[in-house]
Amino acid sequence: MSNPPKPVIVDPYRPFPSLKGQRVVFSSSTPFTPSYVQLHTPSTSNSGSQAYTSRVQGRQILLENPAKESKLKKERTARRARQKLDGKRKEAGIISRKEQSALAYDAFMPIHHMWCSYMAELMNLQTKPSETGNPGPSRISHRMPNAATMHAKLVKADFHGCIIKVQQSRNPSLVGCCGIIIHETENTFKIVTEKNSLKVIPKENSIFTFSIPLYGPIPHPHPTPHASPLTNEACIQFELYGNQFRFRSADRATRKFKPKETIEL
Repeated sequence: MSNPPKPVIVDPYRPFPSLKGQRVVFSSSTPFTPSYVQLHTPSTSNSGSQAYTSRVQGRQILLENPAKESKLKKERTARRARQKLDGKRKEAGIISRKEQSALAYDAFMPIHHMWCSYMAELMNLQTKPSETGNPGPSRISHRMPNAATMHAKLVKADFHGCIIKVQQSRNPSLVGCCGIIIHETENTFKIVTEKNSLKVIPKENSIFTFSIPLYGPIPHPHPTPHASPLTNEACIQFELYGNQFRFRSADRATRKFKPKETIEL
């Protein structure tokens, strides 16, 4: 029995010899890149090795042109990025300029009326007496709510819809600014002013004033939505210190304030 012929070892990165009917094993003892560069450079002394050392070794080389993105794919990617950014802006309570231009002070007055009714119910305010004439001092003091009880409730109250005025601020241009609160964050109030402009008022180092009616609203079958409940009506005015009010409305509603950290309104 004859032994089979030994296979011929062939370097796959070099020209193949004529091997008809022979068993071939591919093997290369040299790295592909240096061998390929030296093999495909002009046959001058050391030109292949020099080209590899100076131009190829330690560098990233693009072997083929990458596929170009289509215009439709670019537009789709940009649209998704805009939608994602818009979602983040909405979560943060940021509105666009187009939305700002649509803001109208009168459009938020019904929300303010609802807030006044909400505060009257929260504070358990009495309805306005029907008798004519000015009541005596004893009757006025009898109708005045308990201030300590009101403070504890105001700390946890929702102020969306409240008409608030900046009495003191680090930014002098904000002093006197007045408007309806349409959004509250941990550190700011966003209000719409009577000039239909949006203002972002920082709570830090600011003092605000706001008022609630002394009497609760009288139920009426046909309310007048555009009449301010504070017009020519007795009201209670409070000062709100922004440094001590730097909480979100949702956090205030569930937070238990201790006597030593009572917020000064």
